[in-house]
Amino acid sequence: ISSVPAHSNLITQIKFGSSSNGLGSDYLISSSFDGTCKVWSTRNWHSLTTLRGHEGKVMGIAEMTKHREPLGENVMTDVEKEGLNFSLVSCGHDKTLKLWQ
Repeated sequence: ISSVPAHSNLITQIKFGSSSNGLGSDYLISSSFDGTCKVWSTRNWHSLTTLRGHEGKVMGIAEMTKHREPLGENVMTDVEKEGLNFSLVSCGHDKTLKLWQ
């Protein structure tokens, strides 16, 4: 059994995905009561980016198909360096949805 130090509080959700760009880049997204969402490389389990914006606990996260113009000001450039191209939506205890490009 391996362990990855992921968040500083309870992890509320994880989802695996694979990039549709043909590069075979696999990733994991996670949300947590620590107020963050993270994107992880499944090749080496390093965090690619940490998404901060909720005021309190993040209850869940989902991937959206990328077919619109950017929805917010947050750009995941570290994720794009890995060849991944997607958008995320997260829901928080602060009663908001955050849209991440």
